[in-house]
Amino acid sequence: MIKSFFFILICVVTASAQDAPLPEVLAVVNGVKITAKDLDSATNARIEALKREVIEARERELDLQINTMLLEAEAKKRGVELKKILEDEVIAKVKQPTDADARKFFNDQNPQGTDKSAEFEQVKDRIMAHLLVQRRQELAMQFADRLRDAADVKKLVNTATPPSTEADRARVFATVNGKQITSANIEDNLQPLISSVHAQIYELRRRDLTRKVNDVLLSQEAQKRHVTTRALLDAEINAKAPAITEAQAQKFYDENKDKMKGGAFADMKQQIIVYLERTELDKLRQTFAAALQKNAAIQDFLAPPIPTK
Repeated sequence: MIKSFFFILICVVTASAQDAPLPEVLAVVNGVKITAKDLDSATNARIEALKREVIEARERELDLQINTMLLEAEAKKRGVELKKILEDEVIAKVKQPTDADARKFFNDQNPQGTDKSAEFEQVKDRIMAHLLVQRRQELAMQFADRLRDAADVKKLVNTATPPSTEADRARVFATVNGKQITSANIEDNLQPLISSVHAQIYELRRRDLTRKVNDVLLSQEAQKRHVTTRALLDAEINAKAPAITEAQAQKFYDENKDKMKGGAFADMKQQIIVYLERTELDKLRQTFAAALQKNAAIQDFLAPPIPTK
């Protein structure tokens, strides 16, 4: 609990993960290869962003563990609990924000010249809470710096890189008064976050690869029928889409009225009809894609992440 509180005050860890190596060929569809280079640029950009975040996540976790060890040592030195240290050095010393502070923050964020007093009153409590947390973070960081100055802290790496082998987990990243912080300490604490983002990266690639497979199948089927892909989609999807009636829209409205935030049916009818039409089109696309996949020779080499124990 105390570590979590100190963690909140000192830093915010971003979930991320090291990306596992990809096979060069992700899938083969009726003899056509789909490679990692064929993934959309937007997919790759999102994946690269997740990869960059892992560096920051591990760096922050290393700093967090250093600060936590220093806090535990200080508490032992004073003969008090960790909670007491934080209460004395952060909670008791923080200057409570005033209405004037909140008003200045609001005005800085909203530089328009018009009077926004009513709007300010609506958000004042949230601003006060934000300023209080901000001031606690500043005091906590100052306290952590003082502890570091008085202790023997050595960071032995510039970047807390992930282990490539089990033996790499024994690498020492830092020492605090002679006590070691290893790669294993970092990885074990970040494991839930790393596993979560491994899954995110896999799902990004899986969705993109599924689209690529369907595009290849669609193109092949169009060539087989001697038509364009647009003509094929019109024949198999657009032409088969049922017309949505007002009665169907009314039924949907009645069943979901609580989620409509009080909007009248007359005002929302067209929006509901468009939504139901798109839903029907999506169903037809999925059905057609499934039919093409069923009759195709597809090899899929994109493996899901291995669950960690």
